[in-house]
Amino acid sequence: MPTVTVKEFAGPRTLALDSDQEFLFLTELRRVRRAFKAQSGVPHLIAPDCLITISGKKKPKTYGLYGQAILMDERTRKKWQFYFGVLLLEWLYR
Repeated sequence: MPTVTVKEFAGPRTLALDSDQEFLFLTELRRVRRAFKAQSGVPHLIAPDCLITISGKKKPKTYGLYGQAILMDERTRKKWQFYFGVLLLEWLYR
């Protein structure tokens, strides 16, 4: 099972999701990527709220969460509406 880590971009906070949180996150990520067409990327001038790293058997995948609700693949610059990000930031800041 992949490991999901959420790291605050401008600060020291880091969160490693537990197995239940990982399941919820990965399920929502799969649903969003299948159900909605990806849009073009966010301008490089905007810093993400946090970075989400999924590491497993394959090469680690990094996503940036912008404005609590826009998830962008840092490699391909594709973005999706991702309202689960609000919950991720809530977990990170509590």
